[in-house]
Amino acid sequence: MIAMVEDAETLTIRTQSNFIKQVLYFRDKLKTLLVSKEFESFKDGELSHLDIFELIEKDIKSELVISIDLNNLSPPRDLLNLQNYLDRAEWQAFKSKTKQAAFKELILYAQYDRRYLRAASKTSPKLQDIQLKNHNLPMILLFRESLRITNNDKKAALGLLDEAIRIPMAWVKSIPKSVLPSSIALENFLLPGNKEDGSDKSRHWNVFGGVAIYKSPKESLILALKREIMDLKEQNYSSDAMQEFIRDTIANINGIYYVVSIDPGLILDNKKL
Repeated sequence: MIAMVEDAETLTIRTQSNFIKQVLYFRDKLKTLLVSKEFESFKDGELSHLDIFELIEKDIKSELVISIDLNNLSPPRDLLNLQNYLDRAEWQAFKSKTKQAAFKELILYAQYDRRYLRAASKTSPKLQDIQLKNHNLPMILLFRESLRITNNDKKAALGLLDEAIRIPMAWVKSIPKSVLPSSIALENFLLPGNKEDGSDKSRHWNVFGGVAIYKSPKESLILALKREIMDLKEQNYSSDAMQEFIRDTIANINGIYYVVSIDPGLILDNKKL
């Protein structure tokens, strides 16, 4: 209940298309699939990756009214589409315009804000959060703070956050422990993903949340599926790779939903209260 209230306090239905209204239902179907008897059968070799694809395709059809053939998706990047280059250039421009003061402000927030630290501390140890339940709230809080710092510009906030979650762990570990807050482990230092993933799921959240506003939520999800399928193919559709394919897609959907649905104006209203 607490997490639900915290998630909802800066959401709005004004920017929610039918796709956005339904996409979390599809996400929850993916979470259920990860702990289903069908997925266990797949891990035991009794079902093939095509059987799992068929289940996912049915859920996409029923929840999002999208017909898709996961086994025959085209490559994620159309190198002949000029708009793709323009969108990427704009994304890089926002990242490069991130000011050092803004970057520092976000880092200090992640180190010392009690609410953020509480949320990050609840992420699960390795292999204990298969359904990726505990990753979303820390990312929401970071994105809200990024919005506040960048004066409610979602593209600028995504650029700031994209830079921040790419801080290398080698750099973090070089910081003397005496100057780090004792209340948070190194693995959680501005890396609000599940502890087994580090910043990986945070990047999924941020990138495809960003694509949702540069293009559209629907295009972002389809692009995400194309991207994740590539990794799955490279790992020969192993059970571990299939599990990560589904988990990555869950993180992508969370980013898509919240980046679109968060109303920056409500964040300002909350800060004034």
